[in-house]
Amino acid sequence: MSPERIAELQNRPIDLSDIPEVTHEQAKEFYPRSLRKEFQLIYNLFDKENLIWLEQNGIMNRGIINTALEKLRKGTLKLA
Repeated sequence: MSPERIAELQNRPIDLSDIPEVTHEQAKEFYPRSLRKEFQLIYNLFDKENLIWLEQNGIMNRGIINTALEKLRKGTLKLA
């Protein structure tokens, strides 16, 4: 493909008007069930200083906290 054709395609807007809207429930079905993890809702209290540190470092995210806990459990992350 010529550089001119590539530039033409890159500058052309993509028309998504013929794509139907997908609800949240429908979108969940796109993700393979075998890859989904089951979550248990819990509540936890953090020390104020730790909570401030988590928020300042953008770590108040379920995925990041779960990954850190999983690494601790598997021994690939060591506590100081």
